[in-house]
Amino acid sequence: MSILDITRRRLLQAGGLIVVSNMLPSISFAAEKIPNKNAAIPLNYVDSFIALAADGSVTAFNGHVDLGTGIRTSLAQIVADEIGVSFESVTMILGDPQSTPDQGPTIASATIQVTSIPLRHAAAQVRMQLTSLAAKALNVPMEAVRAQHGYVFVTAQPERRLSYAQLAKGQDLHFELDENVTLRPASEAIYVGKPIQRVDIRAKVTGELT
Repeated sequence: MSILDITRRRLLQAGGLIVVSNMLPSISFAAEKIPNKNAAIPLNYVDSFIALAADGSVTAFNGHVDLGTGIRTSLAQIVADEIGVSFESVTMILGDPQSTPDQGPTIASATIQVTSIPLRHAAAQVRMQLTSLAAKALNVPMEAVRAQHGYVFVTAQPERRLSYAQLAKGQDLHFELDENVTLRPASEAIYVGKPIQRVDIRAKVTGELT
């Protein structure tokens, strides 16, 4: 399956889905907030940023493309750290007009400085939702659990844990992007700021990359 074939239906075939996106506004909202019918709909109301499926895999979406600067790798590092999964479990979908947010042209250093921000917020939201689901399932307050390495565990009893896959199974949860979600501190980074082998190099060397 091509990475561009990943759709909500295909992700749901894994048995569950937690998604954060910029949902389209209602007609009343649009009429109230966007009186000019020719005005562009704000970026925070269109398309998906991240999805976690019941097999534990994470699919993240960014409207920019990788022009050789390595953003497919860098964005995956950001997502993996924020959501709390392995780098290898993150698949990046870039610049596909049918599935990624319209985030404008890929230019200068805007991807990491600007368009990675809502993606990081979305990853944090998924982590918070998983934390909430786990706390309820384990019958403990949210403050007593922590999400990391694809699991949510009770801090004082690490053996009491649930995997992200277990928590996503059977779910079909869709949340609107929250720009005020609490992010992980930089001190907890595992991948960001560390040397990671770029995911595109092998395919470029062998001629597989399209």
